[in-house]
Amino acid sequence: MSAVKIKIESLYKIFGKNPKEGMKHVKNGVDKVELLEKYNHVLGLKDINLDIHEKSIQVVVGLSGSGKSTLIRHINRLIEPTSGKITVDRTDVMSYDKIALRNFRRQKTAMVFQRFALMPHMTVIKHVSLGLEMQGIDPTDGKALARTIQKIGIRFDWEKQPPAILLGGRDVSKRIRDLEISNVVSIVAKQAEVRKILVDQQRAIGKSHPLLVTEGRDQGSIVFPDAPVQFFLEAEMNERTQRRVQQLRESGSSVDVTQVQDDILARDRLDTTRDDDPLICPKDAIMIDTSDKTVMEVADLMEEAVNNYLST
Repeated sequence: MSAVKIKIESLYKIFGKNPKEGMKHVKNGVDKVELLEKYNHVLGLKDINLDIHEKSIQVVVGLSGSGKSTLIRHINRLIEPTSGKITVDRTDVMSYDKIALRNFRRQKTAMVFQRFALMPHMTVIKHVSLGLEMQGIDPTDGKALARTIQKIGIRFDWEKQPPAILLGGRDVSKRIRDLEISNVVSIVAKQAEVRKILVDQQRAIGKSHPLLVTEGRDQGSIVFPDAPVQFFLEAEMNERTQRRVQQLRESGSSVDVTQVQDDILARDRLDTTRDDDPLICPKDAIMIDTSDKTVMEVADLMEEAVNNYLST
């Protein structure tokens, strides 16, 4: 049998104002009903012991609210235990300080709750860009980028609407939209090694989600060239700039309009002139100018096109 990769010993989790005091009551024989009614604490996990061996698959099954996520999130200390021990690769996870814990989450653990949903492609690239920025990797080093993508792990939490983007188990959906991340997106996207890995990952998701709706600058031309219905959206530069400014301000960022427009122009230039898979309009794509249209008006045009295809 392979070595133990993750070991959980005598794990307890008590929710309430004074978990340590609640722990004393549990050790003295108080059950979860009495703990809640008499002491106003909730017994989340009780004396969990588990060995997970290397290269094995462990499935945690149970009813809603039974503690599945609570247990799993203890492994990377997204939830702190009240009592017990958790070791990964024979190292006590509870001994990590903030820096060590951050590195552990980036390099050794990842979480995903997967179900059918939309796949926002460009956030995949932005997700990679954030990971590189966090780890201080040169965005022009394609081979290092590819290794990092595989190491960190890019996942979506399909339980949320829209899907949350997870980097080593951490939700970075808002962080990837910051200007400093956007500034390196096209540089990262130019690296052939990066694009190959991301294309492979997206196609794998496409096979498992046959009703996939996906958006991105190379989704029709490169990733899913056989998609039966494809759209190419365009808009006037001033309109694109205002939309981007509004998006950044709604996320709490302080932005300069000129800087935002310069960023869009620079990214367009890089995307359309790169040697590897430049941005193009797919041959059979339906072009829609969204400059003077609302979101619903654009959606109506797209829905009409899809219905026309389905009726033929």
